[in-house]
Amino acid sequence: MAFAVALSGSGSSTLNGDELATLSAARRSIAGMWELAQHIDGHFLPYYLFMHFWVKAGTAELWLRLPSALAIGVAAAFLVCLGRRVHSLPAGLAAAALLCVLPSVSYYGAFARPYAFAAAAVTISFWALHRSRWVSYATAVALVGCTHLFAVLVLPAQLALLRGRTKTMVVAMAAGFVPAAVLGLIGYGERHAISWIPQRGPDVLLKFPKMAAGAEGSALRCSRWLSPGPSC
Repeated sequence: MAFAVALSGSGSSTLNGDELATLSAARRSIAGMWELAQHIDGHFLPYYLFMHFWVKAGTAELWLRLPSALAIGVAAAFLVCLGRRVHSLPAGLAAAALLCVLPSVSYYGAFARPYAFAAAAVTISFWALHRSRWVSYATAVALVGCTHLFAVLVLPAQLALLRGRTKTMVVAMAAGFVPAAVLGLIGYGERHAISWIPQRGPDVLLKFPKMAAGAEGSALRCSRWLSPGPSC
């Protein structure tokens, strides 16, 4: 259901600026992507590499957004499994249902950028942590760092779930964190690319509920995705 919600309407709207950046990077050769990564968007290189091979089968809007919709479906599936193991199957289904109805989830599930991949990687990491599957956990943490650097902010929350597994978990987390550290250094060297973005203070925390519910910036999303008219 999460996959269907994310995929619904994905082929009816044109690509926006960020998605066009994905398409532009993915169409480059491997050498061209490496050259791009040395100047801008280096931390997105893993996603661009994936999309480089994906676009060989087509560049239609629906096809470009399909991986994000699949990632949202994977996130929902692992959330159901995690909820079932932590509490019960109804709890897992309820959590996944809440995921499906979040506007921000359906938005990024129909967005040709790596954010939906980050959601899937984070969910898998929590599932692997609960199952104490340390190789899977280290792999999932690596995927978290490779999808989006901000996603590694969930790792401190996972430290609260140690419960006597401190050493093993920290070793697995440290091993999986290597890609994030490398990509973080690359991104730090390219911080000039986003120097125009104003610094935010503690006030941004007060806006988080609206952002999560999809109320913040709804007019911007409307202008990007819908045709002008009374519905906007």
